[in-house]
Amino acid sequence: MRKHIISWPLLLGIVCWTLLGSGASAHVAETSEAYLDIGADGITMQLEMPLEQLQLAAPELFVGDPAAQLPGDQARLAGYLREHISLKTPQGERLAFSAGESTLLTHQESPFLVTELSFRSGDSGVPDLLELQLDAILHRVKSHKIEVVLRSDYELGVFAEEPRLLGVVRYKRESVVLDRTHASWWTGFRTMMVNGGLHIAEGTDHLLFLLCLLLPAPLLLGAGCWQGRAGVRASALNVAKIVTAFTLGHSFTLALTALGVFALPSRPVEFIVALSVLVSALHAMRPVFGRHAVVIAVAFGLVHGLAFANEMIGKGFAVDAVLSALVAFNLGVESMQLLVVVAVLPCLLVLAGTPYYTFLRLSFAGFAALAAANWMVERLWDESTTLGHWVEAVAGSAVWGLALVQLFSALVYLSNRLAGRRLVRAA
Repeated sequence: MRKHIISWPLLLGIVCWTLLGSGASAHVAETSEAYLDIGADGITMQLEMPLEQLQLAAPELFVGDPAAQLPGDQARLAGYLREHISLKTPQGERLAFSAGESTLLTHQESPFLVTELSFRSGDSGVPDLLELQLDAILHRVKSHKIEVVLRSDYELGVFAEEPRLLGVVRYKRESVVLDRTHASWWTGFRTMMVNGGLHIAEGTDHLLFLLCLLLPAPLLLGAGCWQGRAGVRASALNVAKIVTAFTLGHSFTLALTALGVFALPSRPVEFIVALSVLVSALHAMRPVFGRHAVVIAVAFGLVHGLAFANEMIGKGFAVDAVLSALVAFNLGVESMQLLVVVAVLPCLLVLAGTPYYTFLRLSFAGFAALAAANWMVERLWDESTTLGHWVEAVAGSAVWGLALVQLFSALVYLSNRLAGRRLVRAA
């Protein structure tokens, strides 16, 4: 029989590897984060460093008490940061910066030191090409890493909701390049315009509110109910009034909120948006407000504008870009809104004079009312429901539903034209 013998050096190596490996895995190195926000006047950096790692790398900052939660001397901390952080142009020119007061942030039960740095750019604005050199903590703790993230830059079309990772600083790779050679005002404007359009396209509540207002537009009011068909010109005029009223309403509050004149918490705003859908759905079923749909459009348009503003502000951008972003976002909203009207209005005009329209109107308004009631419950108690998932699933098939309605209305239109020609020939 052959014996399998393990040598003592090999066994010792296995034991050492196991012990060292388990020790390393139990003490995983924390990662710092550097968030950059770029505006016309300069660059701000929010630097978040794990406190334990900073104490290991720079114990001299924590004078007196080694268990101190904040550096004892803020001026000494600022000096330390100047030694280990620099933002340079390709010509070697360093951008001067100042450090604000540090605060503590707890992340995954670990304390982080948060400091905001303000870099001043020259009269020509932020350079197109910059190199960030950063070895804070890294100069002593070689296993440390620093993620550098571009959080907002209007001219690059980068906003807080979708930040861009520029790179990871680590040992022997202590620099990251910030390339803004393709930055332009148009890039930011175009991006915000697309975001405005997507907010309408993906906002089921906004779409249902608008569509419920449009449903009765081609109908006549009589005996407290919707009946008969208005002419094409009258219907188009009703739609124009409703869309214009909604536009004026939401544009007004969008502008005031985005410019900081006033603000409301998002939760009550979203609840009232759901309520507006319910009211417009009931009005589509039976004329609650008579021919005063314009009043509904203006009143609830003001609330929808607050929701638009919360969405826009949440993207985060420098103060100097607010006006441009506001115009672009609103143009995106209006463009998508107009596209919806153009896609839907011909179908409404064709089907309004047929027996099918009552079924279509009541079915759609009923679905909208059910969805709105569900949203009101969800937004009041801040909990999702099974019905809410079903509503979103149905809303996700809206494009196919619209395509079917357009196909059906086209068939009805062609059928009416052929019937009209036969009557003419018979006469």
